[in-house]
Amino acid sequence: MKLITEIKSIENIHKYDVDGIIFADKNFSTISDKTFSFPEIERIVDYCKDNNKLAILKIDKIISENELQSLNTFLEEIIKLDIDYYLFTDMAVLNFMRNVESTDRLIFAAKTLNCSYNDSLFYRDLGIKVLLSNELTLEDIKDISRLDNIVLDGYGYTNIFYSKRSLLSLFAKHYELNEDYARRLLFIKEEKRENKYPLSENDNGTFIFNANKYMFFKELELVKNLFMFKIESIFIDEEELFKVISIYKRALAGQITDSDYQELLAIDEMVSSGFLYKKPRILKKE
Repeated sequence: MKLITEIKSIENIHKYDVDGIIFADKNFSTISDKTFSFPEIERIVDYCKDNNKLAILKIDKIISENELQSLNTFLEEIIKLDIDYYLFTDMAVLNFMRNVESTDRLIFAAKTLNCSYNDSLFYRDLGIKVLLSNELTLEDIKDISRLDNIVLDGYGYTNIFYSKRSLLSLFAKHYELNEDYARRLLFIKEEKRENKYPLSENDNGTFIFNANKYMFFKELELVKNLFMFKIESIFIDEEELFKVISIYKRALAGQITDSDYQELLAIDEMVSSGFLYKKPRILKKE
């Protein structure tokens, strides 16, 4: 099982004690604490090759028709770097990679769509890895991870909403507010619930995340066949991220201890097991 995470800086890239480094393209990724230009991506890939790490490019933006040519031009150049894997959600990326016979380098990252064994099996037959939804029970994850193409997003904030529209800017415009909400971390709260959900807007759209970080830790011993385990780094301070990486590095080596579990809670106790121990369902009033 490979440990992977998205980096927050090139300057500290040597401090990321992981098997694979994720880095976001500034034009074709959704939301990240840091995005990179083509020359910077070249530097990151070179570092990965020199240090025996997997290079994983994040290009998970929903692609509009008027962006297709730009995407294809970008991919034509980027594949020359021999990147190991591409995190994607839009089928335009799959289309391109099929034409160049590189589907085995793809990780389908539309997590809310990846909820079943049969879907994951379908993508495996295409040579594609699958990033599972966080809205699955432990039994579901155990069942699906019997396949050898499964990536689990096991720690961090989970994106639960993505729109290409600039919803915060439209809100400000509608109410004639003299506020620039773009690229600010805000929180949204439902009227009848206490949780506050991280909310952010950038050039690629608007995003809402779960109120608490998702944490999959003691359960790791039950899913040893996972292809990759991903730590989601967004909204996490880099020094805290290094501590989280160290703990999971030990856990994936078979050292799953209560002391490490308590250390994770000490870093941030606002964590959740999601639906690991309860079946997600739509509730209605009788």
